[in-house]
Amino acid sequence: MRPNKIILKFYMVGVENSDDAYNLTKDIADQIFSNLTYSFDAPVWNIFFDGAPISKEIVHADGRRSLAITPMPIIIKSTVTATDTLIPSSDRIEEFVRQIRNSSIDRNYYCSLYRFAFQSIDPISQFMILYGVLPELTKSGIYQSQKQVDDFIRTNEKGVREKPSRKSKRMETIYTYLRNEIGHPPTGKKVEDIRDEIKTKVSGLSALVKKAILQFT
Repeated sequence: MRPNKIILKFYMVGVENSDDAYNLTKDIADQIFSNLTYSFDAPVWNIFFDGAPISKEIVHADGRRSLAITPMPIIIKSTVTATDTLIPSSDRIEEFVRQIRNSSIDRNYYCSLYRFAFQSIDPISQFMILYGVLPELTKSGIYQSQKQVDDFIRTNEKGVREKPSRKSKRMETIYTYLRNEIGHPPTGKKVEDIRDEIKTKVSGLSALVKKAILQFT
């Protein structure tokens, strides 16, 4: 995969310094990049600020002083990696714009967690962050029973593989089973062996998280 750049330009009026420009645009840029990752499976990272209006004091002949603001755009750049070439249709772009305009605070929050998961190259980190989103979205709570999470998974991934829990012997979906294997690794089992299986399940879990975000926010 070869990373490319995304450049956002914000044209603003009445902003006199870089700090103000950055503070006014950073949250909007984060929202756009998080929703982009969610919508197109194109992880975005390395966001940096590269330009802002510059004010210059002008002294007039009559002694009056005023500020002239150079009409420079606010530029926020980032790196993006996609699993495939992104050439969205005009309809898909319009849908994305509507998604941005209509996003709720909750949706933006969970989309940012989704993006955060893929800022790591370690599949175990990706898996654990993604799984951690599901208890919140399905309202089961992080420290409560994982039954609601598994019920959601079974509903949204027909025929999902299941294994008996080592602790309770209750049947768990493979996602919950692997999450618990990482949290409480069995004696004699190598983390590398668990990692290899988790690698094959990250894409399935990410699809489930996307469904949960769409359903519950």
